Amino acid sequence: MLFRALLIALSAVALSAAPALAGGGGGHGDANAKAKTPAKRQITTLVSWIDVDPFTVSVIQRQGVTGTFMVAFGIDVPDEALRARAEAILPRLRNNWLLSINQYAGTNLRPRTQADIESLSARLQRVTDETLGKPGAKVLMSNAIVQIE
Repeated sequence: MLFRALLIALSAVALSAAPALAGGGGGHGDANAKAKTPAKRQITTLVSWIDVDPFTVSVIQRQGVTGTFMVAFGIDVPDEALRARAEAILPRLRNNWLLSINQYAGTNLRPRTQADIESLSARLQRVTDETLGKPGAKVLMSNAIVQIE
């Protein structure tokens, strides 16, 4: 009985200490946290380039989730006013791109086939032009990876 009480007490102490240990010292040194975070590597030095974080979506077939589809791209917007608009509505652009990529993954990807990059790029270009309200931004694909389980 004493052993069980000791085991419960030690477990409670260990569980209560875990968040403090995971927090990195209880908040001390937060000023240096930004210095420790590595800078995001830029793909290009073009001022007109807007880097888009990669998208990863599930590939769903009849029996359920059968894999993942990862798409990485960026947009080149030479027009300064249009680039400012694109940066301002980037969350809306990301949402529309995600919906389009998700639809593509659910309807166009098949087991043991590659993604049609031209079709996907044209789809993302159309979504970009519609969301921005006019053409002028160019979608440039970096990669598209299909992983079917």
